[in-house]
Amino acid sequence: MECLGCRIANRLEPGVQIVYEDQYVACVLDIAPFNDGHLLIMPKEHYLDVEEMDEATSTHIMHVSVTMSQLLKRAFRPDGITICQNGGVFNDLGHYHMHVIPRYEGDGFAWSEPKEDFLSGRPLNEVKEKLVRASEAPESATTPKSETLPEPATAPESAALPEPATVPESAALPEPATLPESAALPEPATAPESASATASELLSAPGEPPKE
Repeated sequence: MECLGCRIANRLEPGVQIVYEDQYVACVLDIAPFNDGHLLIMPKEHYLDVEEMDEATSTHIMHVSVTMSQLLKRAFRPDGITICQNGGVFNDLGHYHMHVIPRYEGDGFAWSEPKEDFLSGRPLNEVKEKLVRASEAPESATTPKSETLPEPATAPESAALPEPATVPESAALPEPATLPESAALPEPATAPESASATASELLSAPGEPPKE
């Protein structure tokens, strides 16, 4: 395998610290962590960007990210979790990987403000129109960066939408059923303080894995 990400995810690189893996993904510790426990979720098949993955794989990665977040919270008690992924030229590994980072107030992690040259000042309605047009265009069509968007079209007054139909009073929904007091749910069980969580325990029932 020439791809470094593929080699890491498939245990072909020495010194990789894998916290959890299954047939489809490996969760490894970042070699330059922002905080202790900083994980990368990596598919074992090669993908660069998220849109290249089949739905089953992307869904499985999201499922594992939930479980890894739970594990990090139990192990490190962070103030929060940041989940992110860099695509295209910003993917420095050349292989899809999702960051799962335990966060603490004042830790310095920041979403930086854009540089002045990248502030477009474009009204949000024009941005929306650009996205709508892109969704309706053929997949092969691309919009040049220099394109200036026209003013969004407005509907003539004569094209006003008709009044919505009203539901007759006789079709009112019945009152929802109420549970009897005797059907109260039991108190949830609490885990003893001595119990330690491991990735294998948390992932004992990870849900339906992707189908091949």
